Amino acid sequence: MTSETIKMQTLGQKNILIIDDDKLVLKSLSALFIKKGWNVNLCQNGSDGLRQVESKIYDCILLDIRMPNMDGTQVLEHLRDLEAENKIKKQNVIIMTGYADENAAVKVFQLDAFNYIHKPFDIDELLEKVSKCIEPGKFSEVLETITDERKETDSLKKLRKSYDSDDMLKKADILAKQ
Repeated sequence: MTSETIKMQTLGQKNILIIDDDKLVLKSLSALFIKKGWNVNLCQNGSDGLRQVESKIYDCILLDIRMPNMDGTQVLEHLRDLEAENKIKKQNVIIMTGYADENAAVKVFQLDAFNYIHKPFDIDELLEKVSKCIEPGKFSEVLETITDERKETDSLKKLRKSYDSDDMLKKADILAKQ
């Protein structure tokens, strides 16, 4: 399985590319994303991944950092070169790794990786990061709404505390006079 389309592209569906040399990761992530209704393409190496990106637009790319021949950092560098040459549109890339390597993390963020996730994955965290990658604008709007609601709730709590304090002081004064 070098490069395989898991689900036929349907108008309006989100397209995900997973580049990883681990067949188990490819199989499990593709099953998870297909259940979400997303189109999934799989590549077991960086060269195949770059060919896929040149022929199709992806909403999010999940890229393993440690692969034989061409590692994820090299793939990301090539992606950014293709973007700079206007051969492809800007790609949102989430780097996946099973190794704690601070230098690699710094380098991928210097190459403008969208996000970074450690293996083994927490499924909720992975889905959240991929959803943000697919529709970053939508998530920032939701985040703004949640932030506004929290501010409003905090203001109401402060108002309630001040009311409670004033009420308690009045009651204390009444009791003190008795």
